[in-house]
Amino acid sequence: MQNFRSEGKKINFTASGAVLSGGVVVVGERIAVSSCDVADGAVGSAHLCGVFELAKLTGTAWVQGDQLFWDVSAAKLTKVVVGNVPAGFAHKAAASGDALGEVNIGPQLPFNVATVVATVAGTLTGTVDGTINDVAAVGGACAGVAEPSATQVDAAIATAVAPLVTSTNLALKELQTQLKAALAALKAAGLMASS
Repeated sequence: MQNFRSEGKKINFTASGAVLSGGVVVVGERIAVSSCDVADGAVGSAHLCGVFELAKLTGTAWVQGDQLFWDVSAAKLTKVVVGNVPAGFAHKAAASGDALGEVNIGPQLPFNVATVVATVAGTLTGTVDGTINDVAAVGGACAGVAEPSATQVDAAIATAVAPLVTSTNLALKELQTQLKAALAALKAAGLMASS
């Protein structure tokens, strides 16, 4: 297969500031974890999948499978969507007071309506609880919430959906690469006819 480049489990990056081994690197709309110490301006390698124990914002508990995000300014994992980078999902539960948590940074979770609604509602004024009922806030039906302009609605939806679409596309590309490698291995072993 002449177009195969890699298994897609690691990516090279140019460090913007020194990065320690195990440190988080933001790559577009997702995170990766550096596999070695990398000096400022140098090129290093980072993992795109796997389970890592990383710093966690205290004050919120996780259950296994919760979607997690990377708060760049705090350099910690959080469940807060708005303004943060998709990180993956909780590999196991974490208590509110825990300073560390395990995150699976592999393929991101699929599109989550509740997350989008919470993000859209959170960009508006008024009291919202992040449930599907908050979709009414977008149209101005909730008491105390002014009707947003079309530009505000478009911006809120774009903020919520773009990172999820990007991470889903990356996951599909990784899956496609793995499938191609498996088919090539089967053909090479003579277990599958070459086309």
